[in-house]
Amino acid sequence: MIDENGTVKVIPLTVTVTALSGMLHCPNMPAATIEDMETAISEGACGCT
Repeated sequence: MIDENGTVKVIPLTVTVTALSGMLHCPNMPAATIEDMETAISEGACGCT
């Protein structure tokens, strides 16, 4: 949240991990493998696509 003075305020939420489970899931997207994630990280780190 950014207040009227331009100060950024972070407000922690207290929720369980199970409440967050599936929050970013897209039904039509296959699960990423570890290799997929490592490739994405490497490409992002070097600016490659």
